[in-house]
Amino acid sequence: MSALLALAEILAVHTRTISDLKLRDALIVGIAQVGALIPGVSRSGSTLAALCLDLKRDEAARFSFLLGLSAIALAGLKELWPWSGLSKRSFRRK
Repeated sequence: MSALLALAEILAVHTRTISDLKLRDALIVGIAQVGALIPGVSRSGSTLAALCLDLKRDEAARFSFLLGLSAIALAGLKELWPWSGLSKRSFRRK
C-alpha cells in the first residue's frame, strides 16, 4: 500500500480542493474505502483514491476522514447497543 501511495504522490498533480469534488469523485473514494472491510487492508485506500483524483494532500486526508466518520460512528453505536438497555428484552411485556 505504501508503494501505491508513493506512486500517487509522484504522478498526481494535487491541484483540486474538496469544493471541486463531484458526486462521481465522492463515490470513487467511498468505494475505495469499502476495501477496508477486507482483513489486512486499512482505510488508506480512500486517501489513495483521493490523491489519484488530484486532490491536494491535506484535502485528500481531510475528505477521507470525513467520509469515514459516519461509518466509525455507526460502528461505535452498534457496539454500544447491547449495553443501552434498549434491546428487544426491554420491550417485552411481563
